[in-house]
Amino acid sequence: GRLAFGNHYLPQTLCVNFEDAFLTYATKPPSSHLDQFMHIVKGSLENVRVMLVPSPRYLGMQNDEPPRLMGEGFVVMQSNDVDIYYYQDEPGLVPVEQEGVEEAEACSEGDKLQDLPPCWGLDIVCGKGTDFNYGPWADRQ
Repeated sequence: GRLAFGNHYLPQTLCVNFEDAFLTYATKPPSSHLDQFMHIVKGSLENVRVMLVPSPRYLGMQNDEPPRLMGEGFVVMQSNDVDIYYYQDEPGLVPVEQEGVEEAEACSEGDKLQDLPPCWGLDIVCGKGTDFNYGPWADRQ
């Protein structure tokens, strides 16, 4: 599989290539009572390669060449196996707050913890044989 992040206004496109993916999608209760539910995608990828490749229809000035190319582009990360865990709350409707002293006094710390904004995150664990190639050129991209 391949995921590409970019457009013709950027000189480089971020491509994530992988040989095999074993992913599971699920939902669970949200982290806040204001949200509807939480999306979860977890699983593993094999033979992963993250590259910066020249954008096909980029029309701007191309004066910043990568330090070295490996195949299609500059390899930022390469790994034999990667485990991922992605989670994201599905936001719900937030009720209009009523301003008043009595209500402010009635709110306890427990209530405030349950009114958290929607949360999301991505946990990535790379296995053995992982290489990162990052420097000034990749940082500018």
